[in-house]
Amino acid sequence: MAREKASINVKILNKDGSVYNGKCQVLFVPYKKEEIAILPLHTPIIALLSNGKIRIKDDSGTRTVMKITSGIIYVGEDEGSGLVDV
Repeated sequence: MAREKASINVKILNKDGSVYNGKCQVLFVPYKKEEIAILPLHTPIIALLSNGKIRIKDDSGTRTVMKITSGIIYVGEDEGSGLVDV
């Protein structure tokens, strides 16, 4: 039996609505002076985001979803939800 690639369900919102809603293999978010890579089965966290880029790696490769000035992210075992300012 073929094994599925692990993925995370990601929702990114801003004041205008949904920016991204889908699955990805890795979610990169700006945190302090570096970025955090969120993987499937990541330890649950709630973190304040800093100025930078939110990037998503899915089957088609890595792409920038948006540049942000600040925000907050919640990460569960197989999900990530972010509310951001642009």
